[in-house]
Amino acid sequence: MTDTLPQSLSNMTLSSQKPKDSKSKAKKAKGKEAKPERCPTYIPGIARDGRESLYFGYNINTEWLMEFAAKRLKPRPGGYSELGLVCHAMQFLEHESGIYTLSLEEACEATDDKPPAELIHWEDEAIPIIAICPSTLEAFRGRPTLEQVNKLSELLGGVQVPRWWTEA
Repeated sequence: MTDTLPQSLSNMTLSSQKPKDSKSKAKKAKGKEAKPERCPTYIPGIARDGRESLYFGYNINTEWLMEFAAKRLKPRPGGYSELGLVCHAMQFLEHESGIYTLSLEEACEATDDKPPAELIHWEDEAIPIIAICPSTLEAFRGRPTLEQVNKLSELLGGVQVPRWWTEA
């Protein structure tokens, strides 16, 4: 075995600097942009280990949803069905908050920050919730920004904060 390097390797130099590309130059010119804060910030342990399916969202009264939609819709002969009003309300909330993953779900209890029982609205033996995102890892990665969640809270009257709910 020889102690000398082949000619092709002896001319090589090592550098600890990363090569500069046009993307890194453009980023420096603009200044480093901060990633938006996401909400929710965690998935509860009971969801991570697969024991429970959870939804992060708000307890909602479906009557309130229908009134919310009726205020924003143009009147039409014959009116709107209850289901139509709820669907329109969800579309309005999505459009105005910028959260396009909203869904109407049923829960059986809050999992954290348990609200007082008298403040939970029940319908047909379930807690109706507007879900922002489920506890699946894939959905969690696509969760909305804190700014969008704050806007949704404002649209819902600002009387509650979103929390994790156990699926019914």
